[in-house]
Amino acid sequence: MIPQQPPPPRPGRAPVFALVAVAVLLAGASVWMFVAAGSAARDADRVTDQVRRTERAAEQAAQAPNRALVDTAATAEVTDWLRTAVEAAFSYDHTDLDAAQRAADRYLTGDARCQYDQLFAQVREQAVTQRIVLRTTVREVALVELTGERAEAVVFIDQTSTRGDGPATTGASQFAARAERDGADSWLLTSLDFFGQSPSGGVGEPKC
Repeated sequence: MIPQQPPPPRPGRAPVFALVAVAVLLAGASVWMFVAAGSAARDADRVTDQVRRTERAAEQAAQAPNRALVDTAATAEVTDWLRTAVEAAFSYDHTDLDAAQRAADRYLTGDARCQYDQLFAQVREQAVTQRIVLRTTVREVALVELTGERAEAVVFIDQTSTRGDGPATTGASQFAARAERDGADSWLLTSLDFFGQSPSGGVGEPKC
């Protein structure tokens, strides 16, 4: 009689890292509700790229004191500031587009301001003729890193847009933001990451 071979062991369930889940969520991000649909291949590339960037950020955070979530007062300060800055700068009304620009003057600098200006140049071309009003509400600020002088977060937003007398449309989006301290009680947005998305009809993701 031929001895029976024991059945091969069943493979265990591979661990699923929260990092990958976050990267998948972020990879589909859009900003200003003007995002062109990407192919499956580009989506996969964005996921891979975001995983790598998140891993690098985690490595950098491990080398410096990270107060995010641990220091509740500091976390609340920067998340409240980010909420105010994003809602002010990323909302606009066709009857007063300069209000959004004033908000950008107050809250953005460096690459973030350059990126914002590229996006807003496209908005300005359409807003007046189509009578667009866009309201941005920050739903959540996920603070990733917080040191004495720098903060990095993923900002989740809801946007409601109206064109003339038409019905309102809503959408959700998210992007990464970096802020640096500007004085004792304030911050400035210095960098924005739209995860490789391209505004429709534009020049691609703003780069500065």
